[in-house]
Amino acid sequence: MKNSFLPAFTRIVAFLIVSQALPVPAEEALMELVKKVQPSVVLIQTYDSSGESLGQGSGFFVNKQGDIITNRHVLEKASRAEIKTAAGKVYPIKGVIAEDLESDLIRVTLEIPQKEVFPIAVSETVPEVGEKVVVIGNPLGLDNTVSDGIVSAV
Repeated sequence: MKNSFLPAFTRIVAFLIVSQALPVPAEEALMELVKKVQPSVVLIQTYDSSGESLGQGSGFFVNKQGDIITNRHVLEKASRAEIKTAAGKVYPIKGVIAEDLESDLIRVTLEIPQKEVFPIAVSETVPEVGEKVVVIGNPLGLDNTVSDGIVSAV
């Protein structure tokens, strides 16, 4: 089933959303940008029906109710999934709100105290080729890694 949960999401490149690719401000502001965004990024751990680890991915909060956006393939074949916040607290994913197969995006919800949620504003603007970006995520289990680069294609 294909649901469009926010019109902007179908126009934004998946890595831009899930990896937290952001325009790079002046060098002196880069550290401030990272400090501001890191609390919004979560690690997602998935498990099969016997409780064995399947894999992991990155996601981010989009509202104070605890909804998270991630790539759909992160949760594929999972019987259970949980998130780990930047503060190290773990919460189970309660359910899927919407998914977009074509864009490989999924919106999930969890029960989490609002004081633990730091939503990020999602831009409706698609980055341009050559634009500098910063990527914050959790690749291969490394929490809150930061790298920078340029957009090579959209």
